[in-house]
Amino acid sequence: MIHIDRGHFCAHNDSRKYMLAARDIGYGSIIDNPVQHAEVLELLKDKLVPGAKVLDVGSGSGYLTTCFAHMVGKNGSVVGVEHIPEIVNHASNVTTLHYPKLNKRIKFICGDGRLGYPEGGPYDVIHVGASSEVVPKSLHNQLKPLGWLYMTTIGELEQGQELLNHTIYERQPDGRLHKELDKPGSLVVDDMNLQNYTDQVHYWFHTTTTEFPFADRHDGDWSLDNSNPFYPQRKIHCHYVDNNKLTRHSYEHESISELDTYETDAD
Repeated sequence: MIHIDRGHFCAHNDSRKYMLAARDIGYGSIIDNPVQHAEVLELLKDKLVPGAKVLDVGSGSGYLTTCFAHMVGKNGSVVGVEHIPEIVNHASNVTTLHYPKLNKRIKFICGDGRLGYPEGGPYDVIHVGASSEVVPKSLHNQLKPLGWLYMTTIGELEQGQELLNHTIYERQPDGRLHKELDKPGSLVVDDMNLQNYTDQVHYWFHTTTTEFPFADRHDGDWSLDNSNPFYPQRKIHCHYVDNNKLTRHSYEHESISELDTYETDAD
């Protein structure tokens, strides 16, 4: 994700494109929360190897499609299928302009993602961006033996919060699908509900020009940590190092409206 700038795939006038939240890119479509993107790439990394063939169903902004292309290398290939023509054009234009080398191994198709893209298969990895309880037969048939099909489902916690579940199926040599993974992922949160993130530390390898959490640029080090989603009173800790001033800026808060700031010498 360090090599693929999320901002290129967001709406050009979105001043909050680097927030840890899904963003509207128009035409009823969004670019997913970067936490979700990171989780998907981590889960699929063992199959996203040089030379792999990938199908991205519901490719949307094209951000994750482009990350896949980076990981599979020059001998790999990625097909992104999206049903909204304007979004397909947007994704294709972004990769052509900003990632011309990767664009050579990406093919964006406007069509029904449930049908996949048989012409490019069979695939080592099929990523289904939309939430679904059923694996479409056409996608099943386009998966290589021992290939992985990734899907998401939405669960609900007792508190009424929605939880994103990661599910991976592996196609067996006899053609059957075996569920390899069914793992809880990120809480589905609103833009401002940052205190509910799961136990993770997210690193942004750049410095922001605006205060947390509204980072519209990044060219230094951000670190965000929340200890437990079930205890929203726990504070979020955030820091970055300003190399020009040699200072370390740290923030901690229980809510966005109660933000405490302090500054110490950089390590």
